[in-house]
Amino acid sequence: MFSYCYNMIKGLLFICLFTFCTPSVLKAQKCYDYTCNINRAKAALKSEDYDEALAYAKASKAYPNAHVAEADALVDAVFKGIKAQKQKAIDEKKKADVASQQAKAAEKVAIAEKTKAVAAEKKATAVLNKIYFYDDKFGLAYDKGYGYGFIDKNLKTKIDFIYTEALSFEENGFAKVKRDKIYYLIDTLGQEYKLATDINQLDSSITALDLRNKKLTSIPPSVFEQKQLEVLLLSFNNLSLLSDSLAQLSHLQTLDLYNNELKSLPESFSQLSALQSLNLSYNELTSLPESFSQLSELRFLNLYKNQLKSLSESFSQLSALQDLNLSSNKLTSLPASFSQLSTLQSLNLNYNQLTSLSASLSQLSALQFLNLQSNQLTSLPASFSQLPALQSLDLSINRLSSLPESFGRLSTLQSLYLNVNELTSLPESFSQLSALQSLNLYGNQLTSLPKFFNKLSALQSLNLSANQLTSLPESFSQLSALQSLNLSQNQLTNLPESFSQLSALQSLVLSYNQLTRLPKSFNKLSVLQSLDLEVNKLTSLPETVSQLFALQSLNVGVNKLKSLPESLSQLSELQSLDLSSNQLTSLPKSLNQLSELQSLYLEANQFTSLPESVSQLSALQSLNLSTNQLTSLPASVSQLSALQSLDLHSNQLTSLPASVSQLSALQFLDLGFNQLTSLPESYSQLSALQTLNLIFNQLKELPSTFCVFKNIEFDFSDNPLEEVPDCLRKMKKD
Repeated sequence: MFSYCYNMIKGLLFICLFTFCTPSVLKAQKCYDYTCNINRAKAALKSEDYDEALAYAKASKAYPNAHVAEADALVDAVFKGIKAQKQKAIDEKKKADVASQQAKAAEKVAIAEKTKAVAAEKKATAVLNKIYFYDDKFGLAYDKGYGYGFIDKNLKTKIDFIYTEALSFEENGFAKVKRDKIYYLIDTLGQEYKLATDINQLDSSITALDLRNKKLTSIPPSVFEQKQLEVLLLSFNNLSLLSDSLAQLSHLQTLDLYNNELKSLPESFSQLSALQSLNLSYNELTSLPESFSQLSELRFLNLYKNQLKSLSESFSQLSALQDLNLSSNKLTSLPASFSQLSTLQSLNLNYNQLTSLSASLSQLSALQFLNLQSNQLTSLPASFSQLPALQSLDLSINRLSSLPESFGRLSTLQSLYLNVNELTSLPESFSQLSALQSLNLYGNQLTSLPKFFNKLSALQSLNLSANQLTSLPESFSQLSALQSLNLSQNQLTNLPESFSQLSALQSLVLSYNQLTRLPKSFNKLSVLQSLDLEVNKLTSLPETVSQLFALQSLNVGVNKLKSLPESLSQLSELQSLDLSSNQLTSLPKSLNQLSELQSLYLEANQFTSLPESVSQLSALQSLNLSTNQLTSLPASVSQLSALQSLDLHSNQLTSLPASVSQLSALQFLDLGFNQLTSLPESYSQLSALQTLNLIFNQLKELPSTFCVFKNIEFDFSDNPLEEVPDCLRKMKKD
């Protein structure tokens, strides 16, 4: 036992002695000789504790046995270490700065790439927008190897490319095509109907007859013999009566009587038992026959622009009806049984005289689209919110002062038009419209927005113009899906700093307010393409606007701007810039870097000369410098090779440079209300010119070379002309 304890104590003693001999413990004890101090200095230097190393090195030199050279070398090493440490800190700071700059550059590149992607998408969309898409789905296209067919907006084939000739779909839902030397009408399902356009072409194989715009006062009797007919187009004629013989067309599915003079329909009309689509718009019908309800297969009925004052209770027996247009009639109410149209998906009642709606309307369980625009509604029934499938609702131009509290139950609603009513507030339940994507509240009497407005999380388009808003709630910035916002014609004096969180915003209209500044963080609207700040109280354009790198259109007209920031040139995507009606006397020299700029509006400022930077805008197509104080134009204006429109009226020009004649693309030139006494003969070289305005100048003669102008609008009135070439006198007269 004793031996065990002795050995344990010996081991502990060894551990303690070993530990006390290490530098870390020596620090806790005072040194009394050179060796101890120099060793501690070396240990501190190794661990880069330079303060302690320097202190021990200096202390070591105080002992009689000190090695001064060794101590000095150690001191030198300490200073070198300190210098190295400082340099390392400097290098790390530089690296951090570079990394920060790279991050900013990367962010800018990312924004630029995103801007390019948005621009490319916009260009592709612009191309598609030039194609007419019937029902937003069927656009005529051509494949050289196959022929004509129809595509949707995603470029997917809807109807095969098998036709040698084809026209776009018309509003009646048919397109005329040719295959194997035979003409057909096709519907959106690709179903073909062999076509005749004259009664002399009729035979038993014809299933579609197009007699539109033939000035018919009656349907030719031979038509009634063609019982195989499925499509009959009779629009744009002078039909006032329909023969009972029409009922013999027992296979007829589509009948178009648009724009005739029908005042009534025969009772026999109901015998068209196969009829699915009927267009009676633009006639003079005051009523429908009682038997009309027997058209049990009717799905599409258009009664737009007639004189219907009421509908019979039996109307509800049209059990297959899906699409009904009753707009622009004289309806004051709907029959109680109307709610039995259980298959109805689209109902258009705009421009009638409805003052109220029946509570039973809520039973239209399949209804997706409801248009009640331009009636005289003052309120909605509480049950209105029970339309379970409703996606689009137009209540614009009525007299609504409030909405029922239950309105928010329209959970499937995507588009809502409430513009031009008398709303002063919105119900609390409005926040439950979680599917709402488009909301128009233009022309109401809203003075503020409710805090719950931010819960409309799917909202992409919002029009709040022409209300009485003085501010926006901070929560407004949480509308993260918002792409288009119109706040014009309100009384806004500022925007909340959080406004910049609307990160999806592409179009913003703030015109006709009282804004004096913009939020500092405004530049975070990184995808904003269009900004309208016209008619506000801005005295300067914030630098933050110059950082909206995706911006394509900027309107700051009718403000109080006296200058523009040089940084405006950073808007590399800008295509349209409106600076009209400000107090500008000059423009930034860097403006010429706006290489995409196509339209520049500088009218009603205080320019006395054309800024040199303007002449270098190579993409510029339209330039308005009217109502300034210009006395001359520089010869460099000829560099604007893409210019199509130049407006210089109401200046103080006494002469013009001959170089203007080099503007080969120029179509419109307004020089009216100046002090010109002559024009260069070379202007006759403006071969693209279509309009030339010279009124109210001091011209005494016109160049005879102007006779080369043909078919242009040319006005030289109110000049003291002594002589006018005959060709020009005739041109003015013409």
